[in-house]
Amino acid sequence: MVKSSGASPRCFSLSTKVQSLSSPFGKTICNLAFSTQFSSSSTDFGWLQKLKLRPREKFFWRRLALDAIPTCSWLARRGLSAERDCPWGFREVESRNHLLGDCATLQVVARTVLRWGLRLPLAYSWDEFIARLSRASKGDIGPFQFLSCAVYQCWRACNARVHGQEHATTTVMETHILTSFSTSPAYPS
Repeated sequence: MVKSSGASPRCFSLSTKVQSLSSPFGKTICNLAFSTQFSSSSTDFGWLQKLKLRPREKFFWRRLALDAIPTCSWLARRGLSAERDCPWGFREVESRNHLLGDCATLQVVARTVLRWGLRLPLAYSWDEFIARLSRASKGDIGPFQFLSCAVYQCWRACNARVHGQEHATTTVMETHILTSFSTSPAYPS
């Protein structure tokens, strides 16, 4: 008969897990496997923290960074849709780059916001957006916060339209962009 040491199996398994996670040899096998699967550039979201976005917007931008937003071209590549054009009716392929600056609805919002004295730094590719953001991160990132909100609002309205729900007009999107940064003290004004 085996004599019990008095420690419960639960404590034993917990200490085993802690030991395997804090290995004196550096990274664990799971951590090494994850590191080789994903490059540091695809999972480095430090720039996202600087934007101080709301949780839904942050989730949207994280998926956008991983090119995991179901745009029409994304759905077509996977054989889930035959349509590749922008759902707003413009004859442009809806892709991640389209969402950042080519979208005509986003350009309408940007022109209106420009009349209010705020310039949205539209980008026409993901690499251009990241390069501009990294240069701006040393100074004023306010315009990128407004752009992030504008892209998210356009995407949200577009999805509502595609799914047959009521969607926001450009005026409502513009108003939401302004109020999203002025109502909460936790976010920049």
